[in-house]
Amino acid sequence: MADTKLVLETLHRVGKDAQFTKVDWASAYKHLGVRVEDWPLQCVEWGGKIFVELRMTFGCTSSPTRFHVLSDVVKEISAKNVGMDKDDIAKCLDDAIPSQTQESGLVPRVEKEYRRLCESIEVRLAKPEYAGKTFSATRVGEVLGLIYDLNTWCWWIPEAKMLRLVKELKEIVTKQEVDVKLTETVMGKITHYQKLIPYGKYNRSWLLSLVREGKWDGSKVKVDDVSRHQAQWWIAALMASRTGTRIPDPRDFRAEACVNIYTDAAGGGKFGESMGGMGGVTWNIPTPKRMAWMIMMWPKWLISGGRSSLGVRFSSKLTTLEGLGCLTQLAVSHRELRGKAVRLWCDNSGFVHAMRSGSSTCLYVATISKALMEVARGLDIRFEVVKTGRMSGPGERAADALSKGDMDRAWEDIGGVREEESRQIPKVIKEWIQDPVPDPELGLRILDELDGQQKVLQWETRRLTVTQLRESAKVTMSEQRRAAKIKAQAVAIQKRLAAKRKREMKN
Repeated sequence: MADTKLVLETLHRVGKDAQFTKVDWASAYKHLGVRVEDWPLQCVEWGGKIFVELRMTFGCTSSPTRFHVLSDVVKEISAKNVGMDKDDIAKCLDDAIPSQTQESGLVPRVEKEYRRLCESIEVRLAKPEYAGKTFSATRVGEVLGLIYDLNTWCWWIPEAKMLRLVKELKEIVTKQEVDVKLTETVMGKITHYQKLIPYGKYNRSWLLSLVREGKWDGSKVKVDDVSRHQAQWWIAALMASRTGTRIPDPRDFRAEACVNIYTDAAGGGKFGESMGGMGGVTWNIPTPKRMAWMIMMWPKWLISGGRSSLGVRFSSKLTTLEGLGCLTQLAVSHRELRGKAVRLWCDNSGFVHAMRSGSSTCLYVATISKALMEVARGLDIRFEVVKTGRMSGPGERAADALSKGDMDRAWEDIGGVREEESRQIPKVIKEWIQDPVPDPELGLRILDELDGQQKVLQWETRRLTVTQLRESAKVTMSEQRRAAKIKAQAVAIQKRLAAKRKREMKN
């Protein structure tokens, strides 16, 4: 069945000249009967009487599948009769949403054919005047709970639904404890609307933790400070987007010519004489020393299998450690990567999936993935995290060697055209790994530190520039004095020659 992502893909495939329509069945499941043998399964007792439902019911597990098959037949026959590609008709149960260009004229034709076919087989359709339920061919309409304006290529949440969600989020912000049902309702809506809010998918993990902690026994779940802060973020984001945001392209194309980063992290334990840690290489950056690399060994308590202040044994949390390597290498290469496209190669499937979904049941992984997004966004970097095989290429082998402190093996793959020293790792990251805690502000604190480094670099550049200008000024003044002296000497010589010629003429 279609979802918001499929609708977005269809609209972007059709193009900016797109228009759409929406046809909806009235009392959709009531069109399908149930076998006589199954009637006893659909009984309801009320008022001392037994009522038997002879049609498919809403809420039955098998109803969506059975109905989807029937409605799909109607959709595909309508598309074939007018010559429209069935893939251009997104369908979610009884909602059929044909999309095509205005120039083709296919949208009104398929709508007319769809209605004709439904009338011939006695399918009841919702009336066109029911706002939000169905509409004829247009460029502005509500699809799957979101309003699309194809004239301005913007979309937004209907105001009534948005204000209702804001009210529910305010309960999480203002109360110390909330019902589990409320948290599930809120997260269901946020998960549906996350594509409309830029970077919304990265701001859900702490709210999702409230749902996981809740129990369906009538008890309430306690709201912690971070979940409350994340609810406040969503309130602000929803209010800011109430007038619409740009319709995103879910295909998310990446430039093939991008900067590649390879990272790796080792878990607890010793490797020869070296300790485990993380390492990374920024491959072929546009500098004379084409390879920038970093290495950092884990603290002793982590290597030895100790626990953090929250009682977590970090030597086995490889997804978090692998993600930290990606975050660190991106941060240490920030000067060369600003405004560029970057591909991060990681051999940990868990972190790749966490970056794709934007959230994680592990709040440590959520901390790293959110920080990576914020650092990249702050540096204007378009990035993607891609799965790669362990030690499957020179970059992967070099990162693996660096994570284990095997420098000789790392240089075999990196080569001689590299920076002589490891890049300086941000102090924020060094302090965080000493005693890791879930921290949604980690990325912002890294950006603050990088901004401070940039300001120092700018000050140093300005100081050097001023010094060079002063030296240049000194050279210029010296040259001017020398030129004036030469000119004075030439004038004096000319005067002596003129006086000599005058005396000779008298004689």
